[in-house]
Amino acid sequence: MAQPNGIAATSDERHLLVSKSLSVRLLRIDLQNPCKPEVACQFAIGSIPDGMEWLTDGRLAIAQHGRGCITLMDTRNGAQSEIKLPGGHPTNLIQDEDYLYVTEDTAEGVLKVRLT
Repeated sequence: MAQPNGIAATSDERHLLVSKSLSVRLLRIDLQNPCKPEVACQFAIGSIPDGMEWLTDGRLAIAQHGRGCITLMDTRNGAQSEIKLPGGHPTNLIQDEDYLYVTEDTAEGVLKVRLT
């Protein structure tokens, strides 16, 4: 698997989600049949999916290195929204209550972003 990056387990622990930087995809790997991953999402050209975090509301937050945003994905229906960031290279993130803390290469630090 070339260029795997972020990783997250589903809440039922039956699947792994892996962000693939070069192919700009999110793969879903069935842990009972790991040899046949499926494409869960194909991101737009220019995206580089990076670190991921499950939010307390059930959405998956994905750092989009190169696009300067965090993609919020409802994995039940595929609906997506974005949080724009002041900088183009978020790499990882973690939720703490109503905030995301995001490592950001351009800012050379950590951003605190309020979730809405």
